[in-house]
Amino acid sequence: MGQDHTANQLRSWALVGVLAASTFPIMSGAVIIPALNELRVAFELGSVGAAALVTAHTIFIAIGSPLAGIAIDRVGAKLPLICGLVGFGLFGGAGALAPTVGWLVVTRVPFGLATGFIFTAITVVILQGTSGDRRNTVMGWRAASNQLGGIVYPTIGGFAAIATWQGAFVVYAASLPIALLVFVTLPDDKPGGRPPSGVLRLIRRDSRLLRLFLAAFSAYAALYVIVIFVPQLLETVGLGSAAIVGLFLSAMNLAAFVVASMYGRIRRSLGPGVLLWLAGGLYVTSALILIALTGSASIVVAMLMFGTAHGLVVPALTVSVGNCAPPPMRGRVTSGLGVTNYLGQFSSAYMAAPLVIIFGLAGSFALLGLAGAIVAVAGSRAAEASRTQIGDET
Repeated sequence: MGQDHTANQLRSWALVGVLAASTFPIMSGAVIIPALNELRVAFELGSVGAAALVTAHTIFIAIGSPLAGIAIDRVGAKLPLICGLVGFGLFGGAGALAPTVGWLVVTRVPFGLATGFIFTAITVVILQGTSGDRRNTVMGWRAASNQLGGIVYPTIGGFAAIATWQGAFVVYAASLPIALLVFVTLPDDKPGGRPPSGVLRLIRRDSRLLRLFLAAFSAYAALYVIVIFVPQLLETVGLGSAAIVGLFLSAMNLAAFVVASMYGRIRRSLGPGVLLWLAGGLYVTSALILIALTGSASIVVAMLMFGTAHGLVVPALTVSVGNCAPPPMRGRVTSGLGVTNYLGQFSSAYMAAPLVIIFGLAGSFALLGLAGAIVAVAGSRAAEASRTQIGDET
């Protein structure tokens, strides 16, 4: 089917290339955040228009992920991953040459599609190249790499944009040497063919997948509630400067990085259902802290708790969805995570808006608590029922 490799063959420089590529999806929006003020001046944008430049491409990631899944099930994951990395670097970097904001937005369309290819292809590469405890460990490393990108790339983008806003877009070209590394080191896929149909029917009939996708949507909506509304909360307590906000967000990402790095070890002691109950509880507790307390120390605690939860949720849900996917359908089934994750990010502000209008910032954090409850209730049972891979011996 284009992707039936021997399990546990993803090692050495191939693994390095895959983990390096894993840092790019979060980079897609984060790297230009430090240059937003300069972009607003250069293109005479309002706050909403500037924010749209950070999030608009996410809808195209959601669109690109199923397209990537179709390609992966036909030709394997290596070629779509390389194409995604090349497109990411070229179309992302093309933003630096945009003469108008219209052209800049146009470049974000293929850029988002390319990011969707990267996200989905990495998931399948890890699933087809690992099994058992090794799968949990590498998927944890993948989530940790993603969080590391959330720490490193905004800093790099900020320094790159010191002279001019175009510098932040040049950083996207970092994906091009990684594309070369993947091309050289990742084993070739077996010749593919027309993959079997019935993916939508499988998803509709498998309640585990439906619950896991709902949990993923909720977790990523919760993430962007934190990203969008905690800076506003910090401003109300006199801590709204960009540098301080960056430190708080980096603390969250650091907690997620540390926990995800240890996910394989944690998973050997606790089942995925228990971990998702724990993560959901941490989401809810962080929401209660943000609603009830406004001191800087309490906000730090809430951010660390949320980061810890997210470091558990991402690899647990990804492995569970992968385990529900028959190998010939891995690309298309796991592409559902690209859809749900990025739709969750895209829609979080819109879902929170009416609550914020009525209840203030506390309304947005109530949505965070609801998302945590969904992760615990919907995700845990489905993950526990998805502990082994369809078609694998593990």
